[in-house]
Amino acid sequence: MVRKIIDFATNFDQVLWDKYQTYLQTTTDDLKDNYVNLDPREFACFPVVIINEEIVCFSALQLSEAKWGPGIGRVSTRMWIHPDYRHKGKFTGGDKFLNTTYCLPLQMAKANLLKLDCVFISREHNPLAFNHYLDLIKINCNEVFDLEPTQYNVCGPQEVVPESCKQWVAVRCFNPVGIARWTNQMRPYCLN
Repeated sequence: MVRKIIDFATNFDQVLWDKYQTYLQTTTDDLKDNYVNLDPREFACFPVVIINEEIVCFSALQLSEAKWGPGIGRVSTRMWIHPDYRHKGKFTGGDKFLNTTYCLPLQMAKANLLKLDCVFISREHNPLAFNHYLDLIKINCNEVFDLEPTQYNVCGPQEVVPESCKQWVAVRCFNPVGIARWTNQMRPYCLN
């Protein structure tokens, strides 16, 4: 099994991406609209795991001053794992967990290279399962994210917040400025 990890944000493979998009159109994945017509070059980092010339996993580091302000990034966004490589049950660690083993470390390195003050990861549902996922990140990436006690609007300023924007978030601050930046810039989006 030949495994490659390529950052499509900077080293985009149009042929392989088009092949993935064609595959995605044939699936019954409930979330496929999140991935159809997605352009990896619009992200700061977009690691793709390729096994035997097939895309099997990806996720991204997203920057958006319009949504979160400067110095904050969102990691593991747009995460997708091929159904044949998804694992149910306990998050025990190890390289079978493709996103935390291969994608997330590259995003964290890019966040540090860009001198971001903090990053966050988010999920719509099930904060208990999300907390277990954060444990997996600690095991596989040696990164500690702190789960916030309330949901946030992760989509930025808008009059009516869609349900899909109301998410549980976990934050990883890289420095003391990051703590203040998160508190000050994201306070308006905290959903009490």
